[in-house]
This record gives sequence, structure tokens and C-alpha cells, in this order.
Amino acid sequence: MIAIIFEHMTKMSSFCCHGRNLTKEFMMKTVAIIGCGKRGTDKEGWAIGHAHAQGYLKSGHDVRILGVDVSPENLNVFGEAFNLSTSQLFSSAEALYAACTPDIVSICTWPALHHPMMLEAIQKGVKGIACEKPFATDTAQIREIEAKAAKAGTRIVVAHQRRCDAYADAFRQVISEGTLGDNLQVIAHVGDDWDILSWTTHWFDMANYLFEAPPAWVLAGMQIGENHRYKHAVEDASVVYADYGKRGSGLFLTGPGKGCSFRLHGDKGVARIGKTGIDCATFEGFRHVPFPAKSRVGFAGMLDQLITWMDGGPEARCSIGRSAVATEMAFAAQESARTGQKIELPLTRALFAPLEVVQHPVHTGWHSAWLPQDEVFVALKESAPVEIGLTATISSGIFPAAWRLKEKPHIGAWMPGHRRDAWNVPAMRDGIARTLLSLL
Repeated sequence: MIAIIFEHMTKMSSFCCHGRNLTKEFMMKTVAIIGCGKRGTDKEGWAIGHAHAQGYLKSGHDVRILGVDVSPENLNVFGEAFNLSTSQLFSSAEALYAACTPDIVSICTWPALHHPMMLEAIQKGVKGIACEKPFATDTAQIREIEAKAAKAGTRIVVAHQRRCDAYADAFRQVISEGTLGDNLQVIAHVGDDWDILSWTTHWFDMANYLFEAPPAWVLAGMQIGENHRYKHAVEDASVVYADYGKRGSGLFLTGPGKGCSFRLHGDKGVARIGKTGIDCATFEGFRHVPFPAKSRVGFAGMLDQLITWMDGGPEARCSIGRSAVATEMAFAAQESARTGQKIELPLTRALFAPLEVVQHPVHTGWHSAWLPQDEVFVALKESAPVEIGLTATISSGIFPAAWRLKEKPHIGAWMPGHRRDAWNVPAMRDGIARTLLSLL
């Protein structure tokens, strides 16, 4: 028995801002920053919405900034920082879309809201989206956004803005000129107790940019406790190997130590990021490759490219097609650590969030399982005595997921839910097998 319930959470809204089409009338882009944020002292206090707003203002395009945040304090601080009127500030995405459909939204909320807010923006007719990383909280969400954006013609960039920094171009020059020889390997480190989804995906994306493609597979080892960041499961420490075939490989250490670093090794030498360029030490001596002169880097460069792409220009460096795979690599690494196997990309089976499987088991008489976050259960009335073999605990309560009749033990029921990727969780397949065996 499989229960399927679909809920549509979005509502239609107008396609103008304050009664006017600002793009046509003023030749400017209306940009809404959803999740202005509050600057703090810990790893969850970056006020990244401010960085996006500054990036738009430095992008070289004419923009009108709007702010959206559920916190009145955060919203007021954002409004003061960018000299916005009260008509440019909204307490919710619902209030924003009731007033207008912006040309672009930057989604700077905590990761669990990225997926529903991107879906809402696409449904409302927003034509450009900049989403913070991690792009999604499981691979199934990435696939859905990719499909919906392609169908709607929505341009999406992932905030791996380091692709747009000058050192990325200088590294590309080092590779193209053969300075380091062959057998290239990225050696990257992120310390200070950071995790892959929050930080190291930047280095994943940089390696993908330098090698001009994602890896064929990853192999990872992790120390996994009960650590959470931004309300999703993260590892305590990790080592990830990424195989790029003939192009090279990557080795990424996350968690232990201090600071961060990114180096490129080859059979002729090593290159690292210096103050004014890439410093190369080879068997032939030292070489300094200066950073190229660029008018816009970081967020400004990324958002300039988004707007140019929207207006018919070339695909942005940080487009969803190029940079979302860095988040997928994080889930592949989690699945590798969970299973002890190398995991090929793109992911086709493990579309769930593997660390949630490890950290949030559902304890049963048969097995332990994790159920996807949007799982829907139906409370059925008991009409005859049953033996419950599996229960699922969700926010609204504890529900039976598998049972059989006491009087007729050859009759059993199993309802793990509607999501295809649920069947990839070992405990789910085990549950249906045990249900079938109970009928014998």
C-alpha cells in the first residue's frame, strides 16, 4: 500500500512591482534578496544577503533592491544599510509576490528553504535566481529544480562565486600552459571545524572549473557524530578523493586544522594562490603568474554574468548546469562514507541525504531507517488487532508504517511512502522483503 499526497503551496500573484513593470519602464532589474540575514560571530551568522545586495550594486547593471526577511530587526538593518524605503521591504515571500514579481531573486535563507523558494520563484514567473550554497538538501531536489527551470526558461546561478575570482583564471592559465606538467591533482583543505556542505563545496566547484568537468566518482571517509549546521546533518571531519579521469584528481580535507588552502600539484611542480598571482614552484625554478585585471570579481562578477545571461548573453560560469554538481558531490561523498564504496556521478540511486540516514534513524522491531523529509503518512483506524512491525516518527506524530493482522498473519501491509528514492534506502527494501516473508 503506497499513500500519495500532493500539496500545492504556491498561489498566483501579479507580474508587476507596485502596479508598474519596472523593467520596461525604467530599463532596470528589480532584485529581491530573500533572507537578509543577521551578522553574528558564529558559523551561522554571515548576513549573506548583504553580500548579494552589494554584488548587484557593483555588477554594472541598473538594479532596484528589495529586501525580504521574517525578522523585523534583520529587515530594518538591511533597509538602513542600503537606504531602502518601507515599500521596498517585505516580511515574507508571500508579501513580496503579492506586491510584485521581481526580475531576479537571491535566495539567502537557510538551506532547507532553498528548494521550496526556488520552486515558488519559478512558478511566480521570476526569470533569474541566485541561490546560496548548499544549493539543496538532497539530490532529488537538485533534479527537480533543474527540470522546472529548464521548462520555464529560468536562469539560475549557484553562489560559487569563487569561479569568478581572478585566481581561477590564473590557475586556468597555469594549466593551459603546462607549467605543472601532467598528473594534475588539487589538494584542498578547509579547517576550523567546517563541513563539506557549508564550505568545501566551494573547492569542489573550483576543481570542477579547473578540470572543466565534474569527477567520474568520489570516495570518502568521514567522522560522523550528531553535528548539525543550519538545521541539517553535517559530518565532523572528512577526507574526499575525486577522480577526474585523464584530467586529474582532487583530494579534499575538511574539519581539522586551521584556515583554508587550495593547491594544484603536477609531476613538474606545485602552484598556490599568492597575494598578487599564482606562485608556481617547479623543477625549472619559480614562476609567478599575475592575476588578470578584472573589473568585477566574486559576487559582483557572478551577478553581472547572471543578468547578462538573462539578457541573451553567454551562460554564466556559476550556472545551475555547471555549479549545482558541487552540492551533488557532497551527497556522493556522504553516501561513500555511509556505504564504504566509491560513488559514481551523476547520482542515480542515492537521491536522499545520506547523513540523515546515519543521524536520524527510525528505530523499529525490524530495522533502522531514515525517511525523506517530505514523507506523508496517513493515520488509519484499527478495525482488527494488528502487529506493528515498523513505525515512523514525523513532526505530527508517530504512525504505523508496516503491520499484519494478528488473526490472519498471512495478510500484511507496508506503506513507506511515495518518493522513489525512499526505495533506495536499505531499510525500506528490507521492510518490504520482511512484509512479504511474513505472508509465507
